[in-house]
Amino acid sequence: MTTPAYTLIVNESDSAAFEILADGKGEITPILKDATVLAAFFEKRLPEYHLDEGFVLAVLLRRKWLIRRHPEHEQVFRRLFSGKEICLDRLVLAGERSRFADKTRASLEGLMFKTRRIRDREWPVEALSTVFPDGISLLITFEPRSLFKGASLLFKELSDFFVRAASTGKEKLSSSDLAFLQHLDKEWITTVHRSVRERGRPKFVLVDMDTPGVVELPSLREFAARVGAWFRGIGLLENLRYACSTPCGGVHLVFEINRRAEEKIFRCSEEFRRDLAEIMRPYAGKMALEDIEIKTGQVLTHVPGVNPYVKDLTATVQKGGEA
Repeated sequence: MTTPAYTLIVNESDSAAFEILADGKGEITPILKDATVLAAFFEKRLPEYHLDEGFVLAVLLRRKWLIRRHPEHEQVFRRLFSGKEICLDRLVLAGERSRFADKTRASLEGLMFKTRRIRDREWPVEALSTVFPDGISLLITFEPRSLFKGASLLFKELSDFFVRAASTGKEKLSSSDLAFLQHLDKEWITTVHRSVRERGRPKFVLVDMDTPGVVELPSLREFAARVGAWFRGIGLLENLRYACSTPCGGVHLVFEINRRAEEKIFRCSEEFRRDLAEIMRPYAGKMALEDIEIKTGQVLTHVPGVNPYVKDLTATVQKGGEA
């Protein structure tokens, strides 16, 4: 059994600290754990996009994922993380699809050498990755964003900034204006994230199944096969673009929207969610309709290769529909 390079110590004052092992030879857990499945996701699962479109990636550390996997430490996690999630990094992927995996890998490797502030101190990201591997995941806006609209939004914000600077003088700029100047790279990612596709381009919907408790992967695979057969029966199997397990032990299902999807997922939303809950019942127990959310817009879903519990279930759903 290997020794980790960082150990979480909770002291008597209800704060927490990382302690580096004295020998300094412990192992560090990388954020990216499987580059092969990461590359397969970009190659096989992402939808087609235009050269003026891109995708936003986010590396998140979320308290909920840690509590779901380690409920015995819930109070420790609530003391450690005052907010629900911490964004460790974001980036925009655009250009050639064949380079997405290399760009993402390079970004995640570089992130390991940075620090992030939690409460009142800076934490090495490599420490967060080593101590909380279950709590970190890579997510992507599955529906491509418009780079042109993102650039237009950023240009407007820059124009507004220069108007303010001209009227007040550079020496009287507010702290928010100074922060805007110092973090233009982050502003670019934010404006791309806020942008939407041009009309007429394919749209997607995310069905987020947040099970009451953790459902382990073997059971999720059984569910995926069963739900695939049901999708075939109601005519939705051809709309499925991506399916994955989540860090909480639930499932994400991404569909391309057309008239059939509008009818089954949106117009008959309550019936659709009730049937999904019934198929999941043998594995997760009774689910409330509120446990199954239908989300459009960002369609933010997990990318495999980072969180150990995020697995691509797309092929399993499709095979279940063919059986």
